[in-house]
Amino acid sequence: MLKGREKINCSICNDRIGDFKYEAMPQWNISGFLCSKCYSKKISEYYIKQNPEEKKLK
Repeated sequence: MLKGREKINCSICNDRIGDFKYEAMPQWNISGFLCSKCYSKKISEYYIKQNPEEKKLK
């Protein structure tokens, strides 16, 4: 019995999530939790869309 520490999978890549799970931002329309890799990717995409000038600097 894994009370409080049940194993769950990432809503995007379906990999098993370890000890820390991330919640998706409401704007992403994703239900469930994300692994650190997918959360980092989505947060980067989100903020690049918010600040298009950042793309020009890269």
